[in-house]
Amino acid sequence: MSKSVAILIIGSLFWSDEDPRPTWRGERLAVDRATRVRAPIRYGRWSSKSGYTMVFSCGLGAEQFGWALAVPCRAAVDSFAQLAAEAEVLWAAEKKSSNPGDLAANWGAVGLLSNPNRTGLDYLTTEWSRRVASEHEIYKQFPSVDREVPAVTPAGLLAIPWPVTESGTAFEVDLLLATPTAPRDSHKSRVYESPQQIATAFQTATSKRKYFDETRKAGISTAFDTQILQYLESTG
Repeated sequence: MSKSVAILIIGSLFWSDEDPRPTWRGERLAVDRATRVRAPIRYGRWSSKSGYTMVFSCGLGAEQFGWALAVPCRAAVDSFAQLAAEAEVLWAAEKKSSNPGDLAANWGAVGLLSNPNRTGLDYLTTEWSRRVASEHEIYKQFPSVDREVPAVTPAGLLAIPWPVTESGTAFEVDLLLATPTAPRDSHKSRVYESPQQIATAFQTATSKRKYFDETRKAGISTAFDTQILQYLESTG
């Protein structure tokens, strides 16, 4: 039986016009069916171009969850090979490459999450874990800040709860794929920086506030956005 798949997006994958992202979205995703869902996300990866980008943060309590977008794939999958192909083109879009094939790098990886309320998914998650076991070293110990569980397990599974929608119901799809990236701050201190420090980083980045503003415009936000925005507005 075919299984439905969606991509859990937390940043510029949804809005960036850098190749091959627009083509990937147009060919592989039902963007018009994107749904806002709760997810443990925050700004936590330093970028000289963007300031800070979002990461999955397993140390957040439910009251600190933000809003991500769950975007259905146009095609369902009938086999692990089809699921793997969906993951490969997702990773190619994440790393801005026209050559799909791998699932990870030293700064991030594709993770899989199966719906706990659906049956018949074990064979896909088992095959997924077999694939990632030999894929890349990052799956053996995904980077995380101090005292926080990594966002991806050694089996390549996302270590986050199944997302719920704005109405409070579980998102209706069989499988989710996402591309967690490794947390990294500008001081290499293995802790997350404050909203004020993040706001300052946006002001000094090459593209200034583009990542922050475009991500919010898309409907993706963190629980700390209000504080970040206050600092941005107070300093011009």
